[in-house]
Amino acid sequence: DGSWISSRGATLKMQRGLEGKDILRFPEAGAIRREFGSRGFSKLSGAIQRNGLNYLQSKIERLLCQAKRREFLMSQTDSSPRRMEVLSGRCMNGQKDILHLYHSPWLMKKLASLTGESICECPEKIENIVITRLRKKGDIHGWHYDDFPIALIMALRMPLDGEGGNLEMRTKMGDIESVRLETGDAYLMKSNEVYHRVSPLLRKSDRIILNFTYSINGLVVKPNRTAYRLFLN
Repeated sequence: DGSWISSRGATLKMQRGLEGKDILRFPEAGAIRREFGSRGFSKLSGAIQRNGLNYLQSKIERLLCQAKRREFLMSQTDSSPRRMEVLSGRCMNGQKDILHLYHSPWLMKKLASLTGESICECPEKIENIVITRLRKKGDIHGWHYDDFPIALIMALRMPLDGEGGNLEMRTKMGDIESVRLETGDAYLMKSNEVYHRVSPLLRKSDRIILNFTYSINGLVVKPNRTAYRLFLN
């Protein structure tokens, strides 16, 4: 389209595609890579630049009219609940600007540096780029592992403090760690190894995330088909 955003005093015509460096900013890799290596998780506070956030919010909220409502128990993950709205890769891979951002060499190089892994694109186009939304009281994305190892999650809209919708993870010691995100934050997760969920919304609110999933060069993944049930049924 012909939209424009401004970043660092420059303008970028969006029809040329989103460039990672104009949308995202990351801290120095060292500390992030150490945390990711030890915990399989690293929060990236304020990672989405203001103009990039405005563009992504506007873009995704226009697409959400196509979202599908899901309400079921996922048998493959101990019947954990899914009550949420989703946009699958089938939709998102048709968005040239978002797809350009996902494939951005700058972004993939940064992710490799932050994770210490040899990053490659996720071969499953149903789940490489997805949107999830929680907005009704009781909406939840229940406990699960992902099929592929690297998830970059961008928080486009987050509930207020006290409204629920926090990221929860089971630590290596078996405890549950809760992480509150602000709009504009992001995080990296070794999501095929970290058991995680989004806690229920305690009241009507809005929680919208953009999920970029990547794999690791040489890794053989056998999808367990849970993504197909969530995003295609």
